[in-house]
Amino acid sequence: MWVATVGSPLNAQDSEAPPFRMVYSEFYPYSFTDTDGQARGMAIDIARRLIEGAGRELEFIAAEDPGVMVETVASGEADMTSLLGFTANRMAMARATLPLGSFQIVLFARKNGPGRGLDHFHGMSVGVVTGSLSAKHATDIPDANIVEYSNADALIMGLLTGEVDATVSAADGFNKRLRQMGSDIFVEAIAPPLGETPYGLFASPSSGNLMSLLNAQIEAQLTPEVLSEIQQTWFGEPTRLPEHELIFWGSIAGIVILVIAIGATVNSRRQSRRACNLSNENAEIRLLTDALDGINAAIVIFDKNMRAVHWNKGFARTLPTMVDSLSKGAHLRTLIASSYVNGTIDKGMTPAEAKSFADGIVRRLANGETQNRIVHTRDGRVFDATDFAVGGDQFASVRVDVTKLHKQADMIRKQKIELEAANERLSMFATIAAHDLKAPLVQQARLVGFIEEDIADIGFDLPDEILEHFSMLRDLSGKMKLLIRDLLDHSRSAANPEQFEDVDLNGRLPDILDLAGLPDEFRVKIEGEIPMVRVDPVAFDTIVRNLISNAAKHHDRNEGMVKIRGHEADGIVVIEFEDDGPGIPERYRQAIFEPFKRLSANIEGTGLGLSFINKTLQQWGGSIHVNCPNERGSVFVLSIPNVTFDKAIAAE
Repeated sequence: MWVATVGSPLNAQDSEAPPFRMVYSEFYPYSFTDTDGQARGMAIDIARRLIEGAGRELEFIAAEDPGVMVETVASGEADMTSLLGFTANRMAMARATLPLGSFQIVLFARKNGPGRGLDHFHGMSVGVVTGSLSAKHATDIPDANIVEYSNADALIMGLLTGEVDATVSAADGFNKRLRQMGSDIFVEAIAPPLGETPYGLFASPSSGNLMSLLNAQIEAQLTPEVLSEIQQTWFGEPTRLPEHELIFWGSIAGIVILVIAIGATVNSRRQSRRACNLSNENAEIRLLTDALDGINAAIVIFDKNMRAVHWNKGFARTLPTMVDSLSKGAHLRTLIASSYVNGTIDKGMTPAEAKSFADGIVRRLANGETQNRIVHTRDGRVFDATDFAVGGDQFASVRVDVTKLHKQADMIRKQKIELEAANERLSMFATIAAHDLKAPLVQQARLVGFIEEDIADIGFDLPDEILEHFSMLRDLSGKMKLLIRDLLDHSRSAANPEQFEDVDLNGRLPDILDLAGLPDEFRVKIEGEIPMVRVDPVAFDTIVRNLISNAAKHHDRNEGMVKIRGHEADGIVVIEFEDDGPGIPERYRQAIFEPFKRLSANIEGTGLGLSFINKTLQQWGGSIHVNCPNERGSVFVLSIPNVTFDKAIAAE
């Protein structure tokens, strides 16, 4: 283990207090050790914000795996952990903070592998990270042969090389790591997810007031906007700026691992210095080579004197004008300098400037420093260029074509601007619409009263049925005014746990249906008892109303049925809304949760209902997805964390 201290100046009253010790494991991008030996990641950023916000310092302790993390905290060797899923065993050993999000646990397999459904993996080998939450979920696969790995990188390598048939991991982190390694084109997630578990920080039972300090800081500092900003930093698109060292390490780390593996095999063949075809290596090396070629990775291996000895097909295909120099055993300095002088790289330099630039790279590389930069070629391509040491007496140059990523980044930036403008217009529309709708509703209620007074003045007795209709009209007007007020308040504020209540869908459904506007032939049925959920009641009612209204609106028959059922497991409430409509084509099952996405232009709607549901559930640490297991019908599955701080303490 190694320990590093970070922190901001202490408050005067805390100047003598020892630093808090935080234990973490290699779980990119939640927590990992960077090239400088420092702790980095989303969990590290959150911990710094919380601890430094309280005027205290923080030390980081590296552990082998999540299981060791919990044991280290339970024994008092560390005060707190990085992010961990809430499990009964961990809560029995340490104290959990308020939830900060949730892990969706998913089975991953190679594309064109043994099967495309969970049932295909019964009895097969499944990889997991030792001591992780995923290890527990992997046991749900019947007769699975569980193979443990020390970290996510080793887990991915085991999957790519065929050591295991599949792996189980937290979806967000695993997908991010695959993208950074350029291996996402070879791996796919197997639906449905195996489960979802809230996560947070854990503190030692002997850590005094640390738990109350953490929860106070979470409520004071970690607003949904702040958490979203931190998460976007670590889970955003796999595009980086050259000056952003953190994202650089993520984008190159996987390739470094692959190159080192190849470098180890070619080390014994140095005498074949001009061999550029690695296809005769064993099956595992061929797989790695194909993976590198698949992501347009151009690789050159240099000897201890930095002269070219090996290169892959990807280099010859991507940068053909440099192959002749490689064949002559060119020096790394010469290759770099010439590429800037002859126009290969679109950044004009004089020969003297290019030589000085290349000398600097070679000098730092010889001192053990990894060199990284983004280069633009004259033909419009963009490359991630990295030079680094491989073993004790070899060096490698990697050029990865990231042109598509840069174009995607530009598109995303433009779409972000457009989306922000659309959100601003929507917010303005909500305010105006709420204001303009209130007035006619008030007049409507008054008009009903005037009619009743006029009828009373002329001494006319109305039938009981008409009086009941008047009463219903008043009630609905009141509910509409209340709904407009609540929706307007909700649109102006983000998810706030202080507004959460224990909500019972079983009792609220009649009022929700009153405003759903369903056809007379449409039925809604609750199967069994739906567990209580702690949520924002206004937003929850809107979610339920949207799902039921959508089922009726998109139904292709005159009558229909929605069945609602739910259960709770591991602190997660799962609620399913099953309809008997026409179903949703598979190609649309992800897109329907994006803003302004509509399946039919012939049906009224803005395309914002499911987007609102998805965004709201994410703010709560939950999720939504849709299945269509039968020939007809759809099943919308909501997963909502139901673990509060009070419950976590009670579990101990």
